[in-house]
Amino acid sequence: MVESNSIITVTWCIKEKSRPWKYCHIFAGIDEIKMSIREELFRIIGRDANGMADSLAKSGCFPSQMLFADW
Repeated sequence: MVESNSIITVTWCIKEKSRPWKYCHIFAGIDEIKMSIREELFRIIGRDANGMADSLAKSGCFPSQMLFADW
């Protein structure tokens, strides 16, 4: 399951024709992962319901500083 508070990014993940060309390398990876799993679910969720992601986004988290957690 992928949750995001951005309607635009969820739409990009679901509808290939809506994606910006400059991010094609990122979506190629997402599409590869989507094909390797049986069931995919992209969901829009409010910022208040996803406090950790909202905090990281507000702090300007960079990939080199990312925290990965497995629940």
